[in-house]
Amino acid sequence: ESLLTIAENGLPLRRLVLEDCFGYSSVGHIYLVSKCRFLQYLDLGNADSLNDGNVLELSRFLRDLVSINISKCGCLTKLALFALLRNCPKLNEVRMENTSIGERSVEMFSTLRNTSRNFVVYPHLKSLCLARNIWLGDEDVIMFASVFPNLQLLDLSFINGISEESIGQVLRKCSKIRHLNLAYCS
Repeated sequence: ESLLTIAENGLPLRRLVLEDCFGYSSVGHIYLVSKCRFLQYLDLGNADSLNDGNVLELSRFLRDLVSINISKCGCLTKLALFALLRNCPKLNEVRMENTSIGERSVEMFSTLRNTSRNFVVYPHLKSLCLARNIWLGDEDVIMFASVFPNLQLLDLSFINGISEESIGQVLRKCSKIRHLNLAYCS
């Protein structure tokens, strides 16, 4: 009900933080965002109702979005990340800690590679936080480095199984990296 009230007042919100707010449905999030089309910063951390399809729907209303936090949304995969990047041309910061990103992503990436000769590169992404994503592996990290060449910040902390070789490839492909967080990696 409070999301409905905010949406119907048509406030020109630039920043909306709903992290750890429970009891809201993804339908409520989508309705609110559809009425707040000038959002630049959106925090939906721990919105357990969000899935990849919901994020795709949300992204269609977020043309001005610069930064998003969708950490602790356990149903989100790389499909959500790429939907945001495809539909939000100003997006330069994504926080996706502790999600399902990386789960089945090597299979999905192989399928994409086999169906398209050209990879889409997203040069506008500067900051990517993927900490605590237990499904991430070397192939995922190398693929992200290939499609996000202008990364300045990459957080891979608390992820096991990422090799020195893949980190080396990240540093070669993302020459603008200034902050690389590998804390508690093994």
